[in-house]
Amino acid sequence: MLEWDEGLWSYKRMPSDMGTWINKLKELRCHENLLGAIERGEQGEVLGDGPTVRQAYVKKIAWIRQMEGTTGRAQEDQAIVQKRHEVNDASLVAMCELADKLLETNQPFMFGKHLTSADGFFLCVLFRISQASQAELDGLLGKTKHCAKYWEALKATKESHSVTDYGKAWSFRNMLMNRVPFRLLGLKMGWMRVPELPDDVEAEVQEAQRARQREYFGDALDVAGSSSSQTAP
Repeated sequence: MLEWDEGLWSYKRMPSDMGTWINKLKELRCHENLLGAIERGEQGEVLGDGPTVRQAYVKKIAWIRQMEGTTGRAQEDQAIVQKRHEVNDASLVAMCELADKLLETNQPFMFGKHLTSADGFFLCVLFRISQASQAELDGLLGKTKHCAKYWEALKATKESHSVTDYGKAWSFRNMLMNRVPFRLLGLKMGWMRVPELPDDVEAEVQEAQRARQREYFGDALDVAGSSSSQTAP
């Protein structure tokens, strides 16, 4: 669960450069929200899990930029990115194999007759894959003995609707209601731009992104010379 990067898995399967522009839209919203918090004097407020509002947004923006850099890297970095994809895909297979091992002695769910948080998490994973590619889900489940039957048992529960009712159709309606296609077009055509952050905040974001890159790629990437140092337009 901790090793699989759902974002990387998803963006790899998005058509064209859609993932890049969705990342830009996320970054624009985070910049606007952080700038608003700074203007209102709220950046130092402490959130429930410990960080301040400013620290939380710095981390989130750094992660968005890191994902954008990973999915849109220069050609010379593609071998590094491809290796990261391979490791990520292997983590997904390992997750299914672990679930299959648990299902050898527990039925119909991973820990017996009742749903647990493990089933709730795995339901989200399998549903996300099904929405991207049913064929890919079938192939993944086909590598195990019990997971296909388990998936059907999960979908048959009333609890599953808290996830499965929010598929592609719901997502498209929600995107239209929030004018996402128009915002994406505005970014792509230059009508909308990601607002710049104050210099001190921008420096914190870039440092957080470099740390994320080191964590993400390890010694395989010289982060100092990578696109992690680039700022948003």
